[in-house]
Amino acid sequence: MSTVSSLTLAKRLQVYGWFILINSLLAVLVGLRYLVYLPPMDSSLALSYVALALFGQMCLLSIALALAGLVLVGLRPLWLQSVLLALMASCGLGVLLIDTMVFDQYRFHMNAVVLGLVFSGQVVEFPLQTWLTVAASAALLVLGQYILYRWLWSRAAAGGLRGRGVGWAFSGLVVVALLGTHSLHAWAVANGVRSITMVTQFLPLFY
Repeated sequence: MSTVSSLTLAKRLQVYGWFILINSLLAVLVGLRYLVYLPPMDSSLALSYVALALFGQMCLLSIALALAGLVLVGLRPLWLQSVLLALMASCGLGVLLIDTMVFDQYRFHMNAVVLGLVFSGQVVEFPLQTWLTVAASAALLVLGQYILYRWLWSRAAAGGLRGRGVGWAFSGLVVVALLGTHSLHAWAVANGVRSITMVTQFLPLFY
């Protein structure tokens, strides 16, 4: 069985980079649920802003979580590293999905206080069947994340994991999206362009 020492630090970071890239794109897909509640956009500039803001914010949240998990990349044994990273990524996507569910009903986002109220049933009360479905989905998500990480690891160990250029291109795209988002937002605030400034309330942790 592969061990952590079977890959160089550069290879381990490459595996982790691909893992985070894939999870960032999954976060963007989950984040599309927020766009359902947006009013019709009145210009191509507003539509462009929505695309930049969604992509940039979801990737930023994923990268912030990834920085916290970076200490796990060298953990031994490999199965424990894989389980912990799978749990971390699954929790991130799970909380994001719960936030979309809360936003669907109440039009506000999760925070530490609201998260406690959700699980106590005081804000969003889910029937038992829903909780069972969530539990089963969470288990499948963790399993999927575990399989994904081990597959990336095996690909790297076999010398088949490439794409350093993809990583740099993706990172550059995230930076451009974030710069474009906040530049447009600053301009919209200064000029009172409501179709752009109101989008921020639909994105979690934007400020």
